Amino acid sequence: MTKGVVQLVIIVGIVGMLGFFGMQAYNSFFGANPDSPEGDYSFIVESGDDINAISEGLLRDDVAQDSFVSVSRLYKVQPLFPGKYDLELPATTEEIIEQINEQSVVKAQEAQDNARASKAVTIKEGTTVDQIADILEEEGVLESKQDFLDALVAPGLYQYAFLPEPLDCEYGDRLNCVKYYYEGFMYPDTYEFFTPSTPDEVTIKFLNNFEAKVWNEVGGELTKTEFDKAIILASVMERETGRSNQVTDNDAAVLAEERAKVASVFYNRLGQGIPWSSDPTVNYGIPNLVCQQTVDLEDCVFLDDPRVQSQYNTYNNPGYPIGPITNPQLANVVAALNPAVTDYLFFVADLNGVTLFAETNAGHEANIVEATRINQTIN
Repeated sequence: MTKGVVQLVIIVGIVGMLGFFGMQAYNSFFGANPDSPEGDYSFIVESGDDINAISEGLLRDDVAQDSFVSVSRLYKVQPLFPGKYDLELPATTEEIIEQINEQSVVKAQEAQDNARASKAVTIKEGTTVDQIADILEEEGVLESKQDFLDALVAPGLYQYAFLPEPLDCEYGDRLNCVKYYYEGFMYPDTYEFFTPSTPDEVTIKFLNNFEAKVWNEVGGELTKTEFDKAIILASVMERETGRSNQVTDNDAAVLAEERAKVASVFYNRLGQGIPWSSDPTVNYGIPNLVCQQTVDLEDCVFLDDPRVQSQYNTYNNPGYPIGPITNPQLANVVAALNPAVTDYLFFVADLNGVTLFAETNAGHEANIVEATRINQTIN
């Protein structure tokens, strides 16, 4: 072996030893404690504690290295908020700091939220997005309802599996497209809202509730198209059968049967190519109601009025309207998915909420006469 080769071997050996001892030194300062327990480890941070205060327990339980306090100064440590913290072990000093920081940020947000004022607000079945915005602004939940409405026009802001595929038209223009992309999915319920809340906070709370109360209950076995159609039909039925306040158990059974019959009318008309001719679809998005045969309405609009010539209008357009016209309750979604088996093609309701069904136009005309008579006695 030549002298040069010997020198090279010596140099390589020295470098290797330096690397080995360097790695040992690095691990003794920055690495995981070799005696660390494995799995989950929890500790409590009290008010006023900092990284120095919690290190005693971490060192005692072999969670961290002896150098933990001094090495932690090399990293940005978030202010610690009181509460229970969970670590996944073994972990290096850097990993311990990262886990503590992540949880401290969450606890800081929770503390901030707990300090915010809130109030309960009830959104009734059949309430539209526009009506929801009015209610939340009046209740002090929204500082500006317009910011909220602007966020509900177009798809893309919120990602949920149940939301419909975007349409190729100009959202927000009711006469040729969907007025609000999120109409139909703002689930009616009683909510606890911060006062004030951001539009994101409000919308996400609605959509999370819809996911839990509707999508998770009935959406699992449905195709996307089937679910979309069910929500649209349920939203129409909500306006046609909306008698859900303060009902008894017996009333609930009667209403469930009625909803299933109403659903059957819409499906039967679809099957025979007959337009739905549903007044609530024409009413959607305009302040005036469509003029009725059974009751007098002030400032009502007729079906030839330019304001009602939209793709929501189920007199002019056969089949489903372009989108939901309100935000339905689960009961109407269930009925839309489980219609009764009937030959009914018509229904009309009197002001008492009693719905009269008919298989023929002659029968329907007779029911209109009866509903008109009842309504006159009520007025």
